[in-house]
Amino acid sequence: MSIANEFEMWKYVFIASNAWFLATTIYSSFVDKKVLDDEHVDQKKLLKILGCLSVRFEDTLEAFLDSNDPLYHGYLCVGREKSTADGIPVNTWENLKLNHFLRDGKLLGGVEKAPVYPIGSLARTFEPSFRMARYETQ
Repeated sequence: MSIANEFEMWKYVFIASNAWFLATTIYSSFVDKKVLDDEHVDQKKLLKILGCLSVRFEDTLEAFLDSNDPLYHGYLCVGREKSTADGIPVNTWENLKLNHFLRDGKLLGGVEKAPVYPIGSLARTFEPSFRMARYETQ
């Protein structure tokens, strides 16, 4: 982002994952550390995200497991810095009902100032390799 600022370029942060991952990234950047550490990691309670499905402990990102780890601090910095972007293209589609939480000012849309652009859904097609095709014909 700093290089884009230096050259006065537009800044876009592409989220190749999905809207739920984006919501987790946004929310974790602003949530109280005590909620992440004490309630979610230590007590294994659900991580409640405004207007979105809660994150079960079993689905917790590795970055959240140790708040003393540089990975944790790096992830939070990325989440905060992302809000300075000019836009966030995300791998989702416009009609997905989950998207409202990213735009509603009373939900995460009140925290995230950058506009979110759904550009999906993007999916990798599966093409069997030569090795797999050989076994299927036997």
